[in-house]
Parts: sequence; structure tokens; C-alpha cells
Amino acid sequence: MKILRNAFLFFLIIAISTISIYYIYKHYSIKHSTINMKIRIAVLNDVYYTNKTSDEITNSFFKMSNDIISYAAKSLECEIGFFIVPPGKSEIEEHLTKIVNDFSPDGILIVGGSISSSKILDVGERLRIPIISYNTKIYTNSSNEYLPGISHKFWIAQITPDDFQAGKLLADELITRTESAGVSRVNLIAFSGSSRDNASKDRLRGLHKSLSEHSKANLLQVFTTEFYNYNTTRDKFHTIVRERFPDVNTVWCANDVIASAVVDECISLGLIPGKDIHIGGIDWQACGLNKIKKGHMELSVGEHFMEGAWGLILLFDYLNGNMHVLKERNRKSENFIIADKGNVNKVIKYIDTLLSDAFPYRPFSMTYNSSQQKYNFSIKSDLSDHNFTP
Repeated sequence: MKILRNAFLFFLIIAISTISIYYIYKHYSIKHSTINMKIRIAVLNDVYYTNKTSDEITNSFFKMSNDIISYAAKSLECEIGFFIVPPGKSEIEEHLTKIVNDFSPDGILIVGGSISSSKILDVGERLRIPIISYNTKIYTNSSNEYLPGISHKFWIAQITPDDFQAGKLLADELITRTESAGVSRVNLIAFSGSSRDNASKDRLRGLHKSLSEHSKANLLQVFTTEFYNYNTTRDKFHTIVRERFPDVNTVWCANDVIASAVVDECISLGLIPGKDIHIGGIDWQACGLNKIKKGHMELSVGEHFMEGAWGLILLFDYLNGNMHVLKERNRKSENFIIADKGNVNKVIKYIDTLLSDAFPYRPFSMTYNSSQQKYNFSIKSDLSDHNFTP
């Protein structure tokens, strides 16, 4: 009788173990085996963003963005290829057709707002290739905004920063910090990117909104910089201080390249940045963060360099059949974060983590997390884990 009971228990254990193994296989192994690991995505860079290789400082934002895209692709286990496209429409069509024939991408990731982005959408529509854009909205020649899924069926989604918020946040902080330094009046000049650059225009709108809320701040003038050109900014700032506005004490810059140029020219003029003149920028570029470490720049507003990775994840999920992406057609990236002297070392350390295999991108993907109900493209919680205080 005892032998029979032991035999029964043995077979019962075997049966339970078999059922458990089958359950694990059914709910985990099979689910993950359905993920398409052979997805191939072409990442297109406009020649405008890549033709300044002699000036590394200018390319640092998009270089960092592309590097993060590479690490995200490695984490997701999809193949990517980086390609440069020319601005001319006939050239784009020929170039994109060649990329499709040679690389055979399942989808395309592009920088919105570049010279060629709207033309890429047109060609992508004809070739019937899913496209996701990031970084800047895309407009028609008449300044009407294109919308994913409406203007172009194969344009799946866009993920863009709130550049208005970035411009306003930068201005609010700069004005407050200059006032705290004890000046009788904030005399501010602004350097924009270009009258044709949508991100720069939105950031300027944020600046003007901030100025309307600070009665003691005086806008002396806004200057353009030929698409954020470092040398142009230095030359203009030299003339501004020497000949036009020697009483300027605050400089709002549409990105960190411009801010870095202003800092360098201040020093050459014998001024002390951070004391005589308060300077801030946008983008969290290496040049800006290094200037903040030295106390020469007040702050940089950033975090949106992650949008390329978020766009890649959306496209990867869509190509894996996740239709939730269609609910994210016009997604805004999360709020900007201020980097200043109090946290800049932690920001730099965290960026280094993002630019390595140490950062996990899979948790942000619904393909790898099917129970996830919505996307959470925010690194603030992760920043907290790295003892970062926004």
C-alpha cells in the first residue's frame, strides 16, 4: 500500500511539473518567439545635419541622438542602417529608392523639420514604407502642419518636443537668475537658429511668452545665426557688445552651440560669463554641459535627445503588429529637464549610461511588454535611481 501511495505521489509530481513547464512555454516562450527579430530599419539623416563634420561641436546633438538609437536597436535586437539624404526632391527619390533596393528596410525613421523631411514622406508614400519622424514637426511650404495618417497614410507617427515650453523655461530661469544676481534691470538679447527652422521659431515664441510675464526684463533684440552656426554667433556677439548693446547682461540661446559661442566670445572680450553676463541654452549638448561645469553657463534645457530612441521603439512595435502605436500618432515627449551647476555632473554620468549597453530599452517597448497599457517615455524615474535631482 505504501509503495502504491509513493508511486501515485511520484506520478502526481511529474504531472504537475509537466503542466507547469507547458504553461511557462505557452505563455512565455511562444509569446517571445513571435517577436520579429529580423526587422530592418533605415535611419535617414538630412545632409544639413551632417555636412559640418569639420566642426564637431555643431553635430554633437544629432551624433548623440544617433548613438542612442544604435544602443536602443541593439537592445531591441533589430537591424538599423544610417543613411544621408540630399535636400533636392529628385535626388531624394533616387537616393531613397536605392536605399530601399539595397537595404530593404521594413520601416524608416527620419528627423522631422529637416530640409528633406516632407519630401521623404512623399517618396515613402509612393514606396509604401512605414515612416516615423522625431525631433521636430513637419510643415508644408505654406507653413501648414502635416499630420501623420492624414497627410500621408504611411507616416505612422511623430514624436516631438514641446519647443515652446523649452524656450519659455529657459527664459524664465535665466531672467530669475539674473535678477537674483542683483542687477537693476534684465537686458536680454536672444540668438535664434534660423527663420526657417521650426524648432527655433517655437522656442522663440516661448521666449516672448516669458517676457510678457516678466515686466523688469527688457528684450534688446533677437539675432539669427544661420542654422545655429558657432562662428557666426561669435562674430555677431562681438559686434553687439562692442558697438550696439554694451549693457547686455543676459543671453538667451536657442541651443547650446550658440550659447557656447557666446561664452567663448565673452571670455575673449574680457567679460566673465556667469557674473557679467548670464547665458543659457537648449539641448544638453556636450559643449553646453562642459561650460556649465566651469560655471560659464547658467543652464541647459534638455532630455529630448532621447526621441530618436523612442521613435525607433514605436516603429519596432508597429512593425511587430502592435496597433497601439496608432494611438500615439502625435506624441509629445515628456517635460524638459534643467541641467545646471548643481546637477550637471550627474546629468553627464547619466548620459554616459544611456550611451552604453548598461541602459535597458526593452522595458519601454510594448512588443516585449504586452501587458503594458500605454507608453511611458520618460527617463525621470531612471534619473532618480541615479541620484539625479531635476
